Amino acid sequence: MSAPRRAAIISALAAALTFAVLYEVDIDVAGGIPVIGIATWVVSATVETVRSWGWMGVLALMALESSSLPVPSEVILPLAGYLVHTGSMDPLAVFLAALAGSLAGSYVDYYIGYAFGMGILRRLPWISGEALSKAESWFRAYGEPMVIVTRMVPGMRTLISFPAGALRMDARKFGLYTAAGSALWDAVLMGAGYSLATRWDAVSAIAQESLLPAVGAAVIGIALYVALTLTRGKVIAMRTPSID
Repeated sequence: MSAPRRAAIISALAAALTFAVLYEVDIDVAGGIPVIGIATWVVSATVETVRSWGWMGVLALMALESSSLPVPSEVILPLAGYLVHTGSMDPLAVFLAALAGSLAGSYVDYYIGYAFGMGILRRLPWISGEALSKAESWFRAYGEPMVIVTRMVPGMRTLISFPAGALRMDARKFGLYTAAGSALWDAVLMGAGYSLATRWDAVSAIAQESLLPAVGAAVIGIALYVALTLTRGKVIAMRTPSID
């Protein structure tokens, strides 16, 4: 594969990561924070980490992603799968690194939930309170198997670790369930990236026709949301009587 085509594929993945970051970050933190700048930095850091550090970079990024930080596996692992196809990375090493990172990050969230409960987690600005409540309600309603099931649900796959810890799920069983769900998720995403390398024409067309408009729509939506939120805050402040 030619160097320009390889660079183009990586650029498309970077654009996808930008959209994924904008999707994953809780919009509540956007007030006054340059979200696009944050997303761009995450894109650059993620791509450079995977390309420069190989499986060690995948391990570190997946640990961060699984500890509920906005570093989406939906693009990290396809990028790694693509690099496997080019011969730059060993498939077994990448898979084991991704699985180890997923377990490590998930245990971080598990023990945070175990030690502090659910209340303090709702104060964290980068975690959606609504999504966290949904993860807790799913765990309470359907039990421990949700640790496996939600590993395939973007936006929920990492948050399930918090209620699992807070509700005292057995740590060893949590590890086994997390490994089972994460192994399937990691393999699917790596396989998608591997296949992407052989279908560049189709991916390029999709990226041009769908991805960039989606990113533009996301940016416009964020701007409107922030503007409406700030406007609503000012209206409420004007209507609230002074207690002086």
